[in-house]
Amino acid sequence: MIPNEFDEIYSLMEKEKPYGVYLGRFQPLHKGHQEVIDTIITNNLEPLILVGSINKNNEKNPLSFEIRKEIILENYPNEIQEENVVGVPDADNWDNWWDTVLSILKEFSDDPDDFVFVTHKKEEDKQKFTFKGKEYFGHYQDIFEMEGYEVMLIPESKLDGEVIHATKVRENREYAKKALSHKTFKILDSMNFWKTDNKLKSDIFIITGNIGSGKSTILKELSKLGKRVINADTIGQKIYNYKRSEIKEKFGTWNRKKIRKIIFNDEKAKKELEDLILPSVRMKILDEIENAKILEEDLFIEIPTYFESGLNNLLVFKEIPVILAYAPKEVCLERAAKRDNSNKEEIEKIYNQQIDIELKKKVSDIIIETDVKLKKIKKQIKKKILKGKKK
Repeated sequence: MIPNEFDEIYSLMEKEKPYGVYLGRFQPLHKGHQEVIDTIITNNLEPLILVGSINKNNEKNPLSFEIRKEIILENYPNEIQEENVVGVPDADNWDNWWDTVLSILKEFSDDPDDFVFVTHKKEEDKQKFTFKGKEYFGHYQDIFEMEGYEVMLIPESKLDGEVIHATKVRENREYAKKALSHKTFKILDSMNFWKTDNKLKSDIFIITGNIGSGKSTILKELSKLGKRVINADTIGQKIYNYKRSEIKEKFGTWNRKKIRKIIFNDEKAKKELEDLILPSVRMKILDEIENAKILEEDLFIEIPTYFESGLNNLLVFKEIPVILAYAPKEVCLERAAKRDNSNKEEIEKIYNQQIDIELKKKVSDIIIETDVKLKKIKKQIKKKILKGKKK
């Protein structure tokens, strides 16, 4: 067969783009790290992020692998695949460490040509190390070159004329504001990452429940007591309106009734809509949490699908107490049917798509029983939530 000028083009089309490998501790992810990741993306490489020291927990490694992975994906929701963020434990010698790294790389490809290792060109921090019985003086990335992998070095990132220091980021909140992306700073600040001796002067709570369980009643009473309350659904509606053109492009309509019908029995469509809306809702809630801390005010956040959406699994929310508006299933169904002027069967379909309220009861911090008179609900709020606090 005689080769023609299109053969090379066809072979390139069939070959997947190489991986851009970046290995770091990301304690935390800062703008210097992001310059490397951005370089990987702009060079049309598929990011493969290796998160080091996942078996360490000390001053230099305060963040777990899960939090670091979450921060990376929050900053690159469309550019980095979740399975492409992989943890690498420290080892007792460089040979064992390389065996671990190599086993990870082989999960993606056996061919070294499918990888480009991208990192900063460091003039300092060289160290002696032994690898395969020989002594070296340099950096760990030298091992990649020794083993036949391509290495791309970029200049070190600087802030105010000097290299960004992760230690300084961890210790100095004001420096961190400049060295971190807005998303990373908000996530860490919501976790009270830069702890001080001063106790937080604001109380923050998540309020959740099932359809008809009485969430709105609790929020209304808290609002009457002068507490700041926000609703994730209201935030979501505003974001929905803002993204109407994107929704229409994906689903052929942005009409809410039509969208509900589309996603009701289509999990894939539901996931696509959630991917459009939920990240923005989450960041807005984190904004509100940050503002509450700055203003030293209490904040109550109603998130009806807190457990269903998986927010309870995000470590940025794990420190926030959860208040459950609780009522038995039959009471919830009757209330919702009356409120929405719907029949009980329709409401039950919606209810059954939610996590059983009895399971939520087991994992919530505060239970407010709403199948009682309003006077008793008010007493529970004051006793269980406010605990004698004044307005």
